[in-house]
Parts: sequence; structure tokens; C-alpha cells
Amino acid sequence: MGQPTFRQAARLIQLAVDCGWDSELTQFTLIERWRNVRDFVMCLHAGLISEDEIRRLRKALDPEKADWSAFIRAQARRYYTAGWREYSSTLYFGDYLTQCPHIPMEMRVYDQRYPYLVLVDSRPGLDAICAMLRVDKRDMVSPNETLILDRPYWIRCHRGWRNRDKCPIKLAERLDPSSEMPLSIIEALSLYAQHPRIMKSVDIDIIQHDSEGRVLHYGLAMERKGVAVLSQTLAQENVSPDPRCGLATKKVFSSG
Repeated sequence: MGQPTFRQAARLIQLAVDCGWDSELTQFTLIERWRNVRDFVMCLHAGLISEDEIRRLRKALDPEKADWSAFIRAQARRYYTAGWREYSSTLYFGDYLTQCPHIPMEMRVYDQRYPYLVLVDSRPGLDAICAMLRVDKRDMVSPNETLILDRPYWIRCHRGWRNRDKCPIKLAERLDPSSEMPLSIIEALSLYAQHPRIMKSVDIDIIQHDSEGRVLHYGLAMERKGVAVLSQTLAQENVSPDPRCGLATKKVFSSG
């Protein structure tokens, strides 16, 4: 069968680190054990990885052959146990899971610019989601559109790291809406719900609009006491860029 190339190994490690896959995602428990490419390659060349494990690695590289059921189940369970079940007209996890759609094929392909594949369930609404995630909502003016849909959906996004130290308002204005859009507040909260560790290294800028079309600038940040805070700031053209904050965006797919 042969061994994965160094490039394949590097891609797997980067994918595992970026996406924060954990032990619940059984397909990727093997990948999680290798924290960097050097350790992985050393074990590979020392014969410490079995043919079955190599076969699983190759399968994980192929979005068409990979089994995504564990990935969907893990993200759905996070919402279900956090309290989303009370807003989904079901008491049982199996029933809630059936409400979660399959991942579109074009989203399954790993994208280094948008490494996070996130399930979004906006049905509870902004206030309830903040309460379930224990996010302190301060000084908030509700946006005109919070993308509350009647069914969950998937997004492929990034956490804003590459947009650090840039004015989020000017950056949002320059985005091509046919290929990239800022995350909504609920989408940013969904990213935090699925990958809470990202808040340790970057705060998320969010841009939305009120009923009159005015720009609203929000920030999702982690305070020193470990409390996540969602707050609104005055949105002006000269908002000072912050090296710790970045505008989180999602990739726009042709299928919508």
C-alpha cells in the first residue's frame, strides 16, 4: 500500500490542529495523536503505524470516501447537550440528529483559508443561544437580520486570525459577497460553541446592520476569568485595528 507522503502527513496534521477535532470524532482519533509533522514522520519511518492506520489516513484525505457521520454526530451532540433540544421539538438525541443535514460535498474538501466546518442551528434565537453557551451579552443593539432559519445548516469559515490588526468595517466593505461574507452573530457563536479553544488566541470581530442599514460592530471575546463576552462597539470608519481581533468570514458556495 505504501506510506503517506510527507506532504500528505503535513496536511493531515494541519487539518487536525486547525479544525480542533477531538476524541468524539472517531474517524480522526488517530490523527489527533500526532501533534506535529516531525513526530508523525518519525513514527511512520520507525514502523510504529500499522497498515490499517495508514489505510484510515488515506481514507481521511478523500472527502468522497471519508465517513462524516461521526463528525456530524459530535457537533450535533454539543448543541443537544447544551440545551438546543428544547427548541427543536424533540426530546431525544436521535431525533435531533435527523434534523441535521448532510455536509454538502463541496464543503467537505479541506480549505486552508477556511479550515473550520461548523454546524449552525439558529432556531433558539440570539438571546437563548447566548444563555446556553454562557456568553455574557452586554450593551447590545439587536441587528436587523440574525439569520434565524427553520433548519440547521453548515458553513466553512475561519476565525479571523488572518484579519488581525485590520479595520473590520473597511475589510467587510471590500469583501466580494459572491465568494466571502462576514459571519453573522449566531454563526460566530456557533464557531465558538464547536471550537471554544479558538478564543484563547484571537477575539472575533462581527459586522452586521440594523433596520436602517447602519453598520453595527460586535466583538466576541474571552475575558481573563474565562467568561465569553459579546458586546457592541461604535461602528465608525476609523475603528482602530487590534492585533488580537480579526473579522471572521465564511466561504460562499455556488449551491448557496
